[in-house]
Amino acid sequence: MKRIALIAMVLAIVAAACAADTGSDVPDGPDDTTSTTAPISDRAPQPATSPTVAPGQEREPTITEPPATEPGDLTPEEGAETAPLPGEPMVADDVDQALVAFAAPAVTDLATRLDIAVSDITIVVAESVVWPDGSLGCPQPDMSYTQVQVDGTRIVLEALGENYQYHSGGSRELFLCEKG
Repeated sequence: MKRIALIAMVLAIVAAACAADTGSDVPDGPDDTTSTTAPISDRAPQPATSPTVAPGQEREPTITEPPATEPGDLTPEEGAETAPLPGEPMVADDVDQALVAFAAPAVTDLATRLDIAVSDITIVVAESVVWPDGSLGCPQPDMSYTQVQVDGTRIVLEALGENYQYHSGGSRELFLCEKG
């Protein structure tokens, strides 16, 4: 039933798009532009051929099924190296995949800071955390912080043999934690 409704909706959209526009801004009279009509052919037009169906019979639609694919055909073998797509960072196997997209600003920031390609960065850790205070796990000297737990995230990136930690929490976006 849903398939029929979808087909009817598509046909209605196509019909509306093909309908003549009566509010045209093009003048009806002749103008200075050149005509682009096709030359007239000497041959008589040929009627379109279509399969014939005997009266009282309906034509059956042709349904083609996609080729069967076994799940194993699409799954990489255990331990197989998978390279990132161009412009995407490497991701360690144990990283929470739901947070990989959240780590994108940190990856972009680190690539800019180090003047390297995003694909040269590996997301080592991406996790939700509860910071013990307002320092968000990155206290700075001579600063005071609220003494309340704050929900946040910790992203650890590896580039050029070094680890870089990005933290966030409360209303603060991801930032590079450079402990002073």
